[in-house]
Amino acid sequence: MKKMPHSAIDDSHLPQHAERTLTKMSAAIVQKATGSQNLQRQLKVRPGERSKLRIAPSQLDTSFKRYTELDDFVPTAYFILAEDSSIIGANQAAERLFGMSRSTLSRQRFAKLVCEEFQSTFNAFLEKTFAIGHPQSCEAMLKIAGRVIWIEIKAIADPTLQTCRAAVSDITERKQTERRLQIATMAYQAIDEAILITDASYRIVAVNPAFTKLTGYTEEDVVGQFVQFLNPSAMTVVSI
Repeated sequence: MKKMPHSAIDDSHLPQHAERTLTKMSAAIVQKATGSQNLQRQLKVRPGERSKLRIAPSQLDTSFKRYTELDDFVPTAYFILAEDSSIIGANQAAERLFGMSRSTLSRQRFAKLVCEEFQSTFNAFLEKTFAIGHPQSCEAMLKIAGRVIWIEIKAIADPTLQTCRAAVSDITERKQTERRLQIATMAYQAIDEAILITDASYRIVAVNPAFTKLTGYTEEDVVGQFVQFLNPSAMTVVSI
């Protein structure tokens, strides 16, 4: 087979063809960018038309239903609250936590469930949620059907600033543990008996004031030391 001489291939048109292709592509990009800018201008809301974008309560209910099925698969209690704390919707975890059906929950305001001593804290939290538009959180006590529980609530307002989505966690057990530790610490600090606490290796991690009074060593002097350098028979040693 004979090879075709290189001169037989006329490639002089290729630069012009490439230039025409690039020109067409550039024109298409400019046209698309111009269209995007026009669309952005069309989407700008005039001040007098903002009220038209407000969502009716019936639309909010419909929007909530779209998320209900998904929320029912998560263990966290979710609520949709209006600016006055009215409950617009809740998931199954919320029903279980509060011991109420969704229909019962949706007929009341969340603030009504908050104990009186936490009303100002909750109201300030909700006001800040709608004013700032960033996630907010607070802790409060609720009174529900005769029982009192501690909750942590985290919320963020939706883009319309008409509702907020709130996640509520029961922290009662944590608060009870913190309270027991607080009481134990008070007793530990007040008792006249010298007490030192060590880790599993008998390295000192804490001592009470009675220990300092008895030995003359402050907590700073002994923390990190091994208990063997002392006479533990004269005091109570607690290992953790």
